[in-house]
Amino acid sequence: MGRWPDGQPRDPWQFSSYLLFKASKSGELYTFTSSSKGGLDAVGALCKAYGSVMAQRPDEYPVIELDSGGY
Repeated sequence: MGRWPDGQPRDPWQFSSYLLFKASKSGELYTFTSSSKGGLDAVGALCKAYGSVMAQRPDEYPVIELDSGGY
């Protein structure tokens, strides 16, 4: 079991988001997993952006470029 910075035990059962990605050139599959606020916000923003056009283009998937950022 993990611990918080103050030494208290961290519950291993946490809300998490999982996204499956497929590399456009190689076709390899990758999984992004996050339970952090920033990660959950990023997944939510991607789902919101895709959700707004999903009904208009049901046979297409979003093409994204991965990046990193900070607070």
